[in-house]
Amino acid sequence: MTIAPGLRLATMHRVKGLEFDRLVVAGVNQGVVPLPVGDMTSPDGAVREEAEMRERALFYVAVTRARKQALITSHGAPSPWLTASADDDETKTCPKCGVEGSVDELFGYRNVKHTRADGTDVVQRKPQSYCRSCR
Repeated sequence: MTIAPGLRLATMHRVKGLEFDRLVVAGVNQGVVPLPVGDMTSPDGAVREEAEMRERALFYVAVTRARKQALITSHGAPSPWLTASADDDETKTCPKCGVEGSVDELFGYRNVKHTRADGTDVVQRKPQSYCRSCR
């Protein structure tokens, strides 16, 4: 199937099985991804866990439709899937002023973009070098 050049607007469900050079998944916000309806709000923990696995799989499929570049955006409070990382409890000391504290609270993060050997762009979330007061 040949897709004409241009912009295509679709839901995450509609892009299954398709591929694009560049893809934007917009509005990945808290309360939207994962969508807290149906089984996601079940009182049964096993049902909620299975529903979350389905939602994660859908999000994964949507993002991996990009051959070269994927951009994920949010506004306001981002989805917990975008902010959760092993570094959230990490502490760090600022090399300028010597203050020590949580990377999440005192330093913040920056996005670092690099290109893989196969030409795909990857953006990684890295802690800022200096605390917010020294930047």
